[in-house]
Amino acid sequence: MAKGRVLSRSEARDRSVNELPPWGIVGWHRLFAQCDDDGRHIADADVLKPLLFPRNHDVKEADVTEMVAEWASKGLVVAYADGDSTIIQILKWNKHQTIRKDRYTPSDLTPPPGYSLVNDEWKPCGNQVATTPQPLAAPDLDLNLNENLDLDVNVAAVATLSTPTPRGDIGVVGREYERLTGHLCPSVEFVALCADHPTDRINEAISRGVGAGKTSASYIAGICRGLAAEGWKAPPVLTAVPNPYFGMCGEVQA
Repeated sequence: MAKGRVLSRSEARDRSVNELPPWGIVGWHRLFAQCDDDGRHIADADVLKPLLFPRNHDVKEADVTEMVAEWASKGLVVAYADGDSTIIQILKWNKHQTIRKDRYTPSDLTPPPGYSLVNDEWKPCGNQVATTPQPLAAPDLDLNLNENLDLDVNVAAVATLSTPTPRGDIGVVGREYERLTGHLCPSVEFVALCADHPTDRINEAISRGVGAGKTSASYIAGICRGLAAEGWKAPPVLTAVPNPYFGMCGEVQA
């Protein structure tokens, strides 16, 4: 890994970078010197803080956690869980850094799940548009065109297979966590959680975690995985619709 990095003019002019608060910009630029040759680093505050602000006692670990969450919200990094740690990947690393092949050292950290490198930028796989339609194969299905097929069921199955899991809203999830636990939301861990699970599933996991007296991010992530495995879905939201014959609660009006 290189001893130093180059900050390009395009990165310095980047609108998202310049929308960061002052300490966020300082931390962001120092992060480049700490990342490996693939633009990854452990995002846990107890690891990052002494690397980015080694002799600055004004910046706390909580401040670094907020910085990482801010970088993720601006689309500068993606945060994801890898074992007991949270990893960040700089999304435009390859646009800003040119590393000679004879000096390149592959990262020991796992690449971001659900992302691929497209035109020197890490992008969600679900956002890529296929230019050539690919037929869906069903190896165990014997199609007989002379038989009547339930097209509605088949179309629904295809839609289920091709629809990616919606991302969670870190703002909604964070407020729900703080409302139910009375504690600040661990932003970095929950940013990674929102990349893998929708909002309603995470909120359900938070509620179950509070009921069990366990509110750590890793415990809630485990509940989310269990809910996904069992196919849990949020109950439909019922709204009362008034009509001339029944009241809002379904009682016959006199």
